[in-house]
Amino acid sequence: MWTVFVGENGLCKTSLLRCIAMAAMGPEISTGLADVPGLPDKRHPDDELRIQASFSFSDEHHRDREYPLSPRSGFDEPPILTSDLRLTPGHSIFRGESGYVNGGVYHETIREGGDRLLPLSHARSTGLRHWFVAAYGVGRMLQAPTPGVRAPDQAADRIRSLFHHDQVIFGTRFADLFSEERSRKFAEVLRNVFVEHELLPGVQNVELRGKGGIRTSAHLIETHRFEIQAGRNTLRLPATWLSQGFQSVISLIADVVGHLWLEADAEVPPEEMEGLILIDEIDLHLHPKWQASLIKSLKMAFPRVQFVATTHSPMVLPGLEADEVFVLRQDETTGDVYYENMGEAPRLMTGSELYGTFFDLDARFAEDVGRRLARYAYLASDPRRTEGEEQELQRLREELRNENVSVDAEPVPRQS
Repeated sequence: MWTVFVGENGLCKTSLLRCIAMAAMGPEISTGLADVPGLPDKRHPDDELRIQASFSFSDEHHRDREYPLSPRSGFDEPPILTSDLRLTPGHSIFRGESGYVNGGVYHETIREGGDRLLPLSHARSTGLRHWFVAAYGVGRMLQAPTPGVRAPDQAADRIRSLFHHDQVIFGTRFADLFSEERSRKFAEVLRNVFVEHELLPGVQNVELRGKGGIRTSAHLIETHRFEIQAGRNTLRLPATWLSQGFQSVISLIADVVGHLWLEADAEVPPEEMEGLILIDEIDLHLHPKWQASLIKSLKMAFPRVQFVATTHSPMVLPGLEADEVFVLRQDETTGDVYYENMGEAPRLMTGSELYGTFFDLDARFAEDVGRRLARYAYLASDPRRTEGEEQELQRLREELRNENVSVDAEPVPRQS
């Protein structure tokens, strides 16, 4: 249920999320959201761009889920949905196909007037339930209430922020769209997720104030107060007074819950929510201690939601198993990007091991000067150092002193 991509900048982590989102949305929505001219491989500008993906459905809602354009007899079990997007060189519009695979058999979609009908396009254009996908870029800040907020597009608006960083997500403003009773329950669900599953570290309680409960996002943001222990004092602060890290998590979780409720037109408990959530830089604005517990908390709060995320932080990884982390590399000859599974569970590693295994860094020292000082200290304390090591010791001592690094410890005498 979890996949996290790590790797250096420029190794397509965000592009992978966008490809998954486009494959899940189909050609029409993808053409309207993506920077289509910027997608093709610049090394091979005359080659057709192609994105292929397969998606599965859960068993739990199989009988309630509509599979548009499926065979007349229907499916006895959830099928596999295949999606294929293509972009011809010089064109700015995606072409695509989608269909079902069931029992190893590919089912052709029904044709009308010679045109192939695409189940994925049909599902997105009609907003079918239990086909949920949402995606989030780095602009996940909590927004102030907006009078007369319109209902979001149930397909495009759920993934728009992944493609446009200035796109505002709905977050807590879903309270303006729901009825008074549903808005109150919406606030209660957020309180339970944030406090019981410790998604907001240090928050002990969430108070709901105001006559009639939480009726609008203004109540939710300004009157929905977070109880935080500060020394011996207990502070009750509005959400907009909290740090960017707190606000980004509040906004993200509120947006996920709001969109899922909107799609289902029902108050689905978090433990029963299903869908695919894509998150770019899941560690955004979070302290390393918070990062270390984030994924564990999300797994507990949303056990049936599939998450695909990217990160630049090793401290996010302890909540993951070995097969949930994909390290992206670049082939030195071809420039192609490939992935590795390291075969070790991050949750069993120390901080230094996480840096070394997944980020190719020696976490003991932030800069080379620290490594050289450690090497100097090692050689200076070794009475059996060789003549070559003695010369290295003197060179390191001179370099460090020239960089204003204290090397007052005198080397022990060498023993022959």
